[in-house]
Amino acid sequence: MMITFSTQASANITMFREDALHMLNMMGHTNTVPGSILAADVPEALNRLKIAVDAGRGESPVAAAATDDSVVSPATRAQPLIHLMSDAAREGKNVLWADATILD
Repeated sequence: MMITFSTQASANITMFREDALHMLNMMGHTNTVPGSILAADVPEALNRLKIAVDAGRGESPVAAAATDDSVVSPATRAQPLIHLMSDAAREGKNVLWADATILD
């Protein structure tokens, strides 16, 4: 299953559910889907995500167990969400997420 993140400030992005939930946890949010971050709280959530990724805490259990080079690093996987949230923070917009089929 997939989760789509959206904001009025940027194009939607869709991620595998496990990766999306892991990033939500890094931002200090629960695994509730659908969910949202109010515009006033986006900068703090973005900061938490960046700190977690920079500190290497962004590695998902799937990536940690992989032994080949085909696994996308958590830092790389987080970049589209970081860009979406940066756009939302800059324009003062909410960030929403839901199962991909709901927002499509």
